[in-house]
Amino acid sequence: MTQTAEPAAAVEEEPPGRRTRSRFRLRSRVHLAWFVAAVTFVTITGAAAFRSLPGLLIDPLHQEFAW
Repeated sequence: MTQTAEPAAAVEEEPPGRRTRSRFRLRSRVHLAWFVAAVTFVTITGAAAFRSLPGLLIDPLHQEFAW
């Protein structure tokens, strides 16, 4: 085995406040899958509302225009 005469690189430590914020930021991040799930839910709900709208409006249209 060969040994080197170079000193080990000094590890710079972050200030305690900064380290706490970075840990908090990592734990509070929302996974991308939750955004995909939310967009999917809104899309499916909007599509269902759009498809049911004519059925809801038929009776008022019949009464209004005497069809």
